[in-house]
Amino acid sequence: MEKNVENIKRIIPNIPIGIYPTNDTLITMTVDVRKIFEATTQAEVIKHVFFDDNRDNDRPRIAPDYTSDVPKNNFITWVGAVKHIEKEENRKDQVLIYDISDNPAIIKPSPFFRQARTFQNALSIDKPVGPTDYTITFWVWDNFKRKGRGFQIDPRLRIIN
Repeated sequence: MEKNVENIKRIIPNIPIGIYPTNDTLITMTVDVRKIFEATTQAEVIKHVFFDDNRDNDRPRIAPDYTSDVPKNNFITWVGAVKHIEKEENRKDQVLIYDISDNPAIIKPSPFFRQARTFQNALSIDKPVGPTDYTITFWVWDNFKRKGRGFQIDPRLRIIN
């Protein structure tokens, strides 16, 4: 338990323990697993990865058209999801996020970065910043075809007040 408290202190140095930010941002990256394996160029990969967050009422968008507005000094969580998970053949597919670029212009990474997981966490910096590209490195597992492959994509983040 004490180790977890120390990790939290490293992640959120400006927020007292036991007090959690109310403006956290959840960014969902949904991947069309079947179609992304057919992609032969980065432009084709982008067409099969959709972004949405808990601050946006629009439909999910592809990376070049997506910017997430994140309040300053708040948690950000990225979650990987499988498109059409309701289909039987997709239920064991996986999208694991390996890395969110360690871009000090916009985020402070958690101590758990660079571990392939279904989610990653960070803390936004403490001042507003205009739209900034960052890179997500992720692994997609197609259970139906029994194969996996790594990908990268560059969405944008804007830090707001």
